[in-house]
Amino acid sequence: RDVLHRSRSHSRHTPQVDARQIEFHYDLDGAGGHEFYGLWLDPMRVYSCAYWPDAGMTLEQAQAAKLEHICRKLMLAPGERLLDIGAGWGALLFWAAEHHGVRAHGVTLSKNQHAWVQQQIERRGLKGRVSIELLDYRSIDEREPFDKIASVGMFEHVGLAMLPVYFDKIRRL
Repeated sequence: RDVLHRSRSHSRHTPQVDARQIEFHYDLDGAGGHEFYGLWLDPMRVYSCAYWPDAGMTLEQAQAAKLEHICRKLMLAPGERLLDIGAGWGALLFWAAEHHGVRAHGVTLSKNQHAWVQQQIERRGLKGRVSIELLDYRSIDEREPFDKIASVGMFEHVGLAMLPVYFDKIRRL
């Protein structure tokens, strides 16, 4: 039974299947639209749980606290290269670059997220400090290793049987 489950999980998590799943989930309103997620996410469009060290915080403050908490746990230092696998709408990339001085690179399979992050890079003046690729994590170039790697809320997209592949890729990066 375990072998059957792993086999099914492998077939459900090919790069092509994963790309279709992400498109279905995040690219709801067309190739260039972002309106749906803008309706209910905080202004940074953080798409994972917030962190409330103080019960009186707003959602926006709690999301910023979460981003800062992640950066502190990573012990980011200026000039380091940070990779965010499944970078979403780019909030961690922007926070790490703006508040910790890292060069932040992200990957996503969502065309909407990729376009949004590209626009925000220009708008925030972060060209050369933040970058994003429309790319599956399995295809990330391994020639230039990263100093730190984050992957927030990405686990559910990997699949149980693919965890060894996922963590082996992270180790090589």
